[in-house]
This record gives sequence, structure tokens and C-alpha cells, in this order.
Amino acid sequence: MKDIVAEVQRNLPGTDKDRYDIAYERGRTQARSALATTGIALGLAVGTALMFFFDPVMGPARRAQLRQRAMSMSKEISGAAESKVEDTANSAKGLAAEHDMTGSEPGARGE
Repeated sequence: MKDIVAEVQRNLPGTDKDRYDIAYERGRTQARSALATTGIALGLAVGTALMFFFDPVMGPARRAQLRQRAMSMSKEISGAAESKVEDTANSAKGLAAEHDMTGSEPGARGE
């Protein structure tokens, strides 16, 4: 589909075909360069992280610290989620009681 669009744009009246071809190739080259640069940066980041955590001297302490932080964050998120669920359940119960949707018999409340 891109080739069709590029060919239509290239063949439009008033388009300098040589300039269009040069610009099109320059754009492709820039895209490849950006992809290569991103790959190199990502590779460096992953390599640095692996080296940081698998260092034979300080690696075990760093991994233990990371594990401790992850567990702490997990407990914090779990506690916040439980609190939110409890608040929502209480709000729903209050709304149900307000609108008499508790499921009880109509005569049960002395009506």
C-alpha cells in the first residue's frame, strides 16, 4: 500500500521526480538510522542492567534489595486495591439500603 501511495505522489503533476526520489530515499535512510540507534541504546540499557544485577560481588545484595522493594510495592498495591474494593462494597450496600434494594420481604420492615 505504501508503494502505491508513494508512486501516486511521485507521478502527481508538478512533482519533480528526481527531487522526490532523493527525498524519499533520505527519509528511508533516516528511519533506518533511528531504528539502529534505538536498538543500540536498548541493547546498552539491557546490558548495563544485566551487568549491574549479575555482578558476582555486589549482585546478590542488589537483587535482594530489588526483591524487597518489589515485595513492598506489591503489598502496598494489594492493600490499596483491597481498601478500594471494601469502600466500593460499602458504597453499594449503602446505595442498596437507601433505595430499599436489600432483597428483604416488604413486610419484614414493618410495612
